[in-house]
Amino acid sequence: MNEMALNSSHDIFLDGDHIARIHSMAKKVRQAVHCLLKTEEGEAFTNAEHGVPWLEEIAGLPVPHLDVAQRIIREKIEAVKGVKNVISIDLDTDGRNLTGKFSVQSMDGETVAGEF
Repeated sequence: MNEMALNSSHDIFLDGDHIARIHSMAKKVRQAVHCLLKTEEGEAFTNAEHGVPWLEEIAGLPVPHLDVAQRIIREKIEAVKGVKNVISIDLDTDGRNLTGKFSVQSMDGETVAGEF
């Protein structure tokens, strides 16, 4: 993977006049998982399976059924290139908004964590 680095706004990060690249496997995996989680399934015209079915399957789930959302998110993250396994996914809701944290192990053995 020769990935372009994205800044905190998810725009292409420029290093002077050049596009910055990510060389660490762990950083590539973290960025790929974040991009997956910020995309609605079907939104990316180049790959209709990329993303999470937030509106189709997760939005509107009753709080007692967050395990269903967790299973869907886990399956999506496991399919990301460079992810060896998903260590944990923690979801929280205030009844209206869903937030979460993830922890995965990249193929090089490093642990990668993030929030969404």
